[in-house]
Amino acid sequence: MDKARAPQKPTEIAEQTLQRILALGITPHPRNYAVWYGYFSGDPELVRAVDAILNGGQGFDDSHGAELYREHFSYDNEGAAIRETSERVEVALGQVVSMLSDAGQDTSRYGDALAGITGDLSDGDSIEEVRAIVTRLSEHTRTMTEQNKRFEEEISRSNQEIEQLRQNLEDSRLEAKTDSLTGLNNRKYFDESLFAAARDAADVGTPLSLLMLDIDHFKRFNDTYGHNLGDVVLKQVARCIGACVKGKDLTARFGGEEFVILLPETAVEDAMTVAQQVCRTVAGKEIVMRSSGKSLGKITLSAGAAQLRPPESAEQLLQRADEAMYLAKNGGRNRAVSEYELENRLSATA
Repeated sequence: MDKARAPQKPTEIAEQTLQRILALGITPHPRNYAVWYGYFSGDPELVRAVDAILNGGQGFDDSHGAELYREHFSYDNEGAAIRETSERVEVALGQVVSMLSDAGQDTSRYGDALAGITGDLSDGDSIEEVRAIVTRLSEHTRTMTEQNKRFEEEISRSNQEIEQLRQNLEDSRLEAKTDSLTGLNNRKYFDESLFAAARDAADVGTPLSLLMLDIDHFKRFNDTYGHNLGDVVLKQVARCIGACVKGKDLTARFGGEEFVILLPETAVEDAMTVAQQVCRTVAGKEIVMRSSGKSLGKITLSAGAAQLRPPESAEQLLQRADEAMYLAKNGGRNRAVSEYELENRLSATA
């Protein structure tokens, strides 16, 4: 597959983008335009993601464009959600401050009224005058009670609105980092987490391991049974991966049928144990068509494990795990390979 080359002029990038969209026969939607413009601009993440799809022989359709747009541009949506929420919270808090100010004025007026009534009581010398004073006191108290009730209701409504805004913001944050199909973290969030984890591991001196996993013969399964059942497989594999990790471990869909597991404070030997457990768990599941009950066989994974070696970069760690994973595929699939086996193989062929 041809690699993207970034022309010097934006107009040339735009022309390449439109030509590719027309050649693929996909909808000239802004999402697709943004993805392919980024691709021809040389965005390394997009180049890798798009090439993985094209090299996989799946073709490129609108669903791929929508998924890539969400994964690589969705944080803009999160930023918009944050701005909108901040503005609405500011308005809500302004209303609360205004109500507090009004309540203070009402309380002050009520205090002045009580002071006046107290003075009138000391001057009252008949039952009728005292009755009138008590009536005034009752009216002022009733008014103050009603005002306080309205104030409490307004405060309650404001609290509910602020809590709803907080929840909306949390939902937006979660959506921005989640792969919509599998429910695992998405590629963009994984990349950010990997760089942060590599930095922390190097600073503190704790081990950090990475697993790269790929579904064996996924293209053949898709071609045979269709993308809908392919999605079922992706979801099932994601559930198996999630069941095998715990604590600080982070799982993500890397792209297509590839998954990653980031294992902080974990040496590569222990990471291999996790990889083997994931492979066994996935291989132990059978794919069955709900409509007919027909068995479609079992799905297997190939996995590669590597450990960070400071001062190497996160990209180097990722590349080594990827190479180990491909060695697992070349070695028969449905197995896990560590970076040590990869190095031994390279040494033997050197």
